[in-house]
Amino acid sequence: MSKKKQFSKKHRQKLSLALKGRILSEEWKKKISKTKKGKKAWNKDVPQSIEWKLKNSLAHKGKKLSKEHKENIKKSLKGRLFNWGDKISKSLSGKKLSNSHKESIRKSLIGRKQTEEHIRNVRKALKDIVFSKERNEKISIAMKGKKFSEEHRRKIGEANKKRRCSEETRRKMSDAHIGEKGANWLGGISFEPYGIEFNSKLKEKIRKRDNYHCQECFRHQDELYTKNGKRYKLMIHHIDYDKKNNQENNLISLCRSCHMQTNFNREDWSNYYKNKTINT
Repeated sequence: MSKKKQFSKKHRQKLSLALKGRILSEEWKKKISKTKKGKKAWNKDVPQSIEWKLKNSLAHKGKKLSKEHKENIKKSLKGRLFNWGDKISKSLSGKKLSNSHKESIRKSLIGRKQTEEHIRNVRKALKDIVFSKERNEKISIAMKGKKFSEEHRRKIGEANKKRRCSEETRRKMSDAHIGEKGANWLGGISFEPYGIEFNSKLKEKIRKRDNYHCQECFRHQDELYTKNGKRYKLMIHHIDYDKKNNQENNLISLCRSCHMQTNFNREDWSNYYKNKTINT
């Protein structure tokens, strides 16, 4: 059997120029497709020069694919399993984008709106993906200590304002933080009963001691209203979070909003109010 001819780079370039602008028949395209099926491309694993990349980029700049073309690409890629994610990750590892590069990416994304169909497709694609613990840990380490600027936070806030989660999503989010799943779970101490002495008489005594003012925002009890416009009394908070420790120096008057804040970072709030009562 005769060996297949290996064309030189110059020969291939000549062929490319000769075929440029020609419209190939469907029959010819099918024949080419059959002959190349299962074969390794000649340019695979061949490093591309910067000059070639620039020419390729300029040649495709401003081009818009037809709907038919997009549909054909979509059909050809359907069911394929890609394993180049790790290669991209390795090649980009440690690289830092220049400010001009970041700016060009930002400008290219301005005004782009994702269609509902696209969003649904992305959700479907991500639904069954289960990330490994190693990957999650890497993301966690990469994001640790990062602080967003005020402008960034404001933009995120504005973007989320327009979003409305469905009832199903809200329920899922709620279920994900119930009981032991919650970040502030402390073994169920919130369900423990209060001491017998923690009654309306003691509560009123603490409010009077604090001059009927919230000891955090200093609003008077007469200024406190619920969202429905109903007035409410100051809440009495246990500084050490022990419901059975009802000594007067362990109790403090707070409005609802300030009392809600004490559910997070409990140790910090406990130390803060302990120091506050000692100083006063």
